[in-house]
Amino acid sequence: MLEKEELVSLYDDLAKKICLSDTACKQVETHFDTIKDLINSNLIEYFGEQAEIKTFPQGSWSLGTTIKPLRGSDDDYDVDLVVALSNVNITASELKANIGAILKSTKEYVGKVEEKGRAWCINYANSHIDIVPSINNLDGSICITDKESNGSYTYLKSYPKDLVEWFKNKSNDNSSEYDSDLKTKPIHSYQRFTKLQKVVRILKQHRNSTCKDINEKERPISILITIIAAELYDEHDKTLLDALTTVTSKLETYLSNHRNTDGKYVIVNPVNKKEIFTDKWTDHPERQAVFLKWADQVYYDLILQAQTLDRVEYATKMEPIFGQYVSDFYEQLGKKHEDAQAMGCMRYSKADGVSFENNDKGEKFVRNTFWGN
Repeated sequence: MLEKEELVSLYDDLAKKICLSDTACKQVETHFDTIKDLINSNLIEYFGEQAEIKTFPQGSWSLGTTIKPLRGSDDDYDVDLVVALSNVNITASELKANIGAILKSTKEYVGKVEEKGRAWCINYANSHIDIVPSINNLDGSICITDKESNGSYTYLKSYPKDLVEWFKNKSNDNSSEYDSDLKTKPIHSYQRFTKLQKVVRILKQHRNSTCKDINEKERPISILITIIAAELYDEHDKTLLDALTTVTSKLETYLSNHRNTDGKYVIVNPVNKKEIFTDKWTDHPERQAVFLKWADQVYYDLILQAQTLDRVEYATKMEPIFGQYVSDFYEQLGKKHEDAQAMGCMRYSKADGVSFENNDKGEKFVRNTFWGN
């Protein structure tokens, strides 16, 4: 069984390591600016000066929960950029086609543009940006284009700004304000990251690692992981480990409580009750099965195993999930403990276990040397 202090340090470190690198953040910001200028100039030329165009990130980037892709380098990324138009009258198919034509006709993006159901994807080696065409609504929501299975296009209502505010309230986070003008907001505008943001990152990393061999459409979707984590989060938890334990230990109960009388799981968008994130589970039961298995596994992997395994065993189990970051942490921890022992800072108490910090907790160990006192 590992000491709590060690686990607290481990997960604090892992949450930092799986963040996008500074280089990736700067690359994304540059790409955002380039794409924004490209699309704005072309659409204004097409629709005229009366058109108003806002471009802004959504999803994990705006929520502060983006992590490095599982495959690729530390400088890779996967983010969404919304293009929202006002004062124009255009169908979903026309809007989607126009944005696609602009991207495909640009020399920089030739051969890199791929259509998805609700976006155009620009692929950069192991990174990509999804461009989501949409229309601005007076109530602050947007209508995004959606390609249906029969090939036709329609608009779907979405509330990205409201979702960010809801998530911030759940985080009890007042460190930054979302851009009310819906302009591009760099991830660096977050002065700090809350425990909830870190919990979501760790859960997504676990999902990416444990479900990497499963069909992408069957894997637990990020928005569902994010919403559930936010609803289970307890702002009174003192450490990231405490928060992670609270969320993962309650997943099974949460899912059981969100089954209707027909036995179907119903988990809705908290800012748009008409949007049901689990609605496709009925037609695709394999997605439900994968999510339920993941929800059970994440608690066992991250929390329960730490209560029964020793350091070496637990590190061995964690490496397939977090990679080299686990080895790096324990290498640094060993050096820290060695230095603490040399300085006489090693202590023990029943409440906190072994501590290597320079504090008054517990009884101080007498340094043991081969030459005696």
